[in-house]
Amino acid sequence: MNTNSGSPNHKRTLLAFVSGLLIAGGLVYLFTHHKQNNNSISSEQNKELNKDSSIFGGEHFYRIHHHMHIDKDAEAIVLMPEEESMLEKGNPTDRERKLIELLPNSPVIYLYDLKVTDYQKLYYNPDGTALSISDTAAPNLINQAMKNFSAQKFDVAITKLKPLLNRDDPNAFFYTGAAHFYQKNYAQALIMLNRIGNLPNNVFKQEAYWYKALCFIDLQKNDEAKTLLQHIADAQGFYAAQAKTQLAILK
Repeated sequence: MNTNSGSPNHKRTLLAFVSGLLIAGGLVYLFTHHKQNNNSISSEQNKELNKDSSIFGGEHFYRIHHHMHIDKDAEAIVLMPEEESMLEKGNPTDRERKLIELLPNSPVIYLYDLKVTDYQKLYYNPDGTALSISDTAAPNLINQAMKNFSAQKFDVAITKLKPLLNRDDPNAFFYTGAAHFYQKNYAQALIMLNRIGNLPNNVFKQEAYWYKALCFIDLQKNDEAKTLLQHIADAQGFYAAQAKTQLAILK
């Protein structure tokens, strides 16, 4: 038996083994490093994809992620000593009333990142079955309307919303009005937006004031626009800063 560990054959075998380990280690490193780079690139690409490119991105009715709506526009009500008893008696001050009016009084979900209020109440029966309107399931109407509004296909959105207009549907009123606004059909936009003010559901009240003001600005009815803009600015809601900017331009 040859036990000479220093023989040439043994040295060549050991050298080949060590070389193999180094090559294998190098391959593992390259594969891992390449994978990490790819993951990094994918992460950056995902960030780019997730950036908001919608024309509605800066609007109160639009959200990038689907979630239940918790309105953060309203400030905390800090009571002054003389105000506490007034609020307890149901007689809030003007300041408190403005803050309270910003709080949504109905539930909200998002479809295609667009705010929709009272979804279950408006589009389903108490037993959970879908309402049928004009021989079409109501959830399908509102879903298709939001899909097309999101894609800026305003004519289609208006058509899908039309059967809902006779049901005092705040979603139908607002998105029909907004669709007409984006089409520069301001007269029809104002008709729809005005109907929101008569509803007990206040979810689109801020949007309705803002879009009405924009309609009046484009119609060059500056006095009407200023009245609405001042109300928006005083209420200190979502569009307050934009309203103040517009007021400064119109003065």
